[in-house]
Amino acid sequence: LRNVTTPTRRPMTRQALERLLEALPPPGAGASTLYVAPGSTRAGLVSRLTDLLPAEHATVVTGLAAESETGAVLLWDPPQGHLVLPPFSVREDALYPGGNVNPLRELLAQEPLIGVLLLRLGRYAVGVYRGSSLVASKTGTRYVKGRHHAGGTSQQRFVRVREKQVAELFKAACGVLAQRFAPYAGRLDHVFLGGERLTLQAFRRRCPFLESLAPRVRQRIPQ
Repeated sequence: LRNVTTPTRRPMTRQALERLLEALPPPGAGASTLYVAPGSTRAGLVSRLTDLLPAEHATVVTGLAAESETGAVLLWDPPQGHLVLPPFSVREDALYPGGNVNPLRELLAQEPLIGVLLLRLGRYAVGVYRGSSLVASKTGTRYVKGRHHAGGTSQQRFVRVREKQVAELFKAACGVLAQRFAPYAGRLDHVFLGGERLTLQAFRRRCPFLESLAPRVRQRIPQ
């Protein structure tokens, strides 16, 4: 959620966002609600937003909405407004006069099927959620040596051992991922990855099953 007229942004749970929607005052005569589906271009957004917002606010909203994987919802009631970057994808572009939050409420009421992989060097966890309910999971560990700062042959030997340990971890994690995700693979709405970004990038290159789900893998990576 972002207040359009002040440069503040804060993550919200679904329940908190629902409470905020309940607390919104009745919309004024100039209020509008804009729904932006994922994939909208900056040029297309600029042409739509400049008719609604002052130029300085249109620039901010355009950048955030264009970068969002799930689209955006603009609740504009001059001179104030909120931009919601929802957890799940806006279905279609739409502009409503007044304060129409019903499509946003329907979006928040979804119970999507979500795959989750948490990966760090040494451990992993895989889960499948229906909404907030965990329906499948498994965790595992594989020892991976820490960093080594000595030089010479000792360093080279350490690097070879560590690379082998990382490869074994990735192989185990990929196997569990395929095992737990496979029964749901055709129905997964979203896949989220958590962990250190470089480790996840390396893992994706070595796990063909995960790459087969690439269209559903979201870019947000919790650390």
